[in-house]
Amino acid sequence: MFINYIGIFKDILIDLVSMYFFAYLILYRRYGNKELFVTCTLFNIALMLVVMSIVRTDFNLAVGFGLFALLSLITVRSAPFSMTEMAHFFGCIALAVVNGSGITDDVFILLCNFLVVACAFLLSTWATNLPANIGIGKQVGTLSLLLEHIDMDATSNPDLMKEKLSAAYSLNILSYRLLEIDHIRDSMKIEVVYQTSSSNALSEAGIEKKINRATNT
Repeated sequence: MFINYIGIFKDILIDLVSMYFFAYLILYRRYGNKELFVTCTLFNIALMLVVMSIVRTDFNLAVGFGLFALLSLITVRSAPFSMTEMAHFFGCIALAVVNGSGITDDVFILLCNFLVVACAFLLSTWATNLPANIGIGKQVGTLSLLLEHIDMDATSNPDLMKEKLSAAYSLNILSYRLLEIDHIRDSMKIEVVYQTSSSNALSEAGIEKKINRATNT
């Protein structure tokens, strides 16, 4: 079976450019989510190659369906996905399928890539709890915090939780994710995304010192 390698390289290039904006500039630089950045990038590349193998070669379709069935059994057990992370993860899958399916209409492929990346950028700016003025060049960081008290009022009120976390750690908290609540030990584990700037920047040692203190929010 003849394989158009020029078309393959073109589709791979389009996918890599789209993933640069989608995964690196949005997920990594804006959200500071390294794990999701690595997961989406590797899954996108691997899935695109699988789709290319099925569509562009004499790959047995039954084997292809079997591979997708195996993929459906894979679960990310390291940490639960939030709804926002799941949406971005599905976006990376959509890019892999569109770019690897061998569509000959370049305008359609570019339009699909543009829509996925543009929607992810606009929604991450306007429709989430991150401030709209956080630019691509801003520095953000992530911290995993173990709070030694469960504040039921704060857990049910996201704004109150961010306010208490900001006051406790002297950081500009952009967002947080509740990872675990332990009612037996009266503790909860939270991952926070914070913005660093010259006005509120703390040294790494200072942050670690605050984390090691007993925290009662």
